[in-house]
Amino acid sequence: MKVLLISAVIYCAIATCFAQKVEFHDCGSQLSTINEVDVNPCPSLPCIFKTNSNVTLTITLTPNAAVSDAKSVVTGIIEGIPVPFPLPDENACNFMTCPLAPGTAVTYKTAIFVRPEYPSTNLIVQWEVTSSSGEVFCFLVPATISK
Repeated sequence: MKVLLISAVIYCAIATCFAQKVEFHDCGSQLSTINEVDVNPCPSLPCIFKTNSNVTLTITLTPNAAVSDAKSVVTGIIEGIPVPFPLPDENACNFMTCPLAPGTAVTYKTAIFVRPEYPSTNLIVQWEVTSSSGEVFCFLVPATISK
């Protein structure tokens, strides 16, 4: 039992050290307030996303309305032009606990693979979660895709 407790404490300490909170711009969250956005790896802005690697995203939010369904939509804004970035699983409820209850904080956590065929470029990542009730959350983060 003592070993399990020590292991849990070490794991939490490591997870806290590697969590990388980023400054973000809210782009129209209607049904929640974004409390925090963590992107790993992203020690500074713009986030540098290496091709052929994973990027982990953790968003802590507090809904202000009930939400029973949710869909993730990611767009890269490259030189002002929105370019859809397809996700293998758009069902946002697979990455957070649904239904969302007003006033109860929830964590949305997912990872995306930066495909090797993506070109090196600067962009603004727009990450949205929508529902039949409206925009759950939306934020923008500057990034660079590099080889």
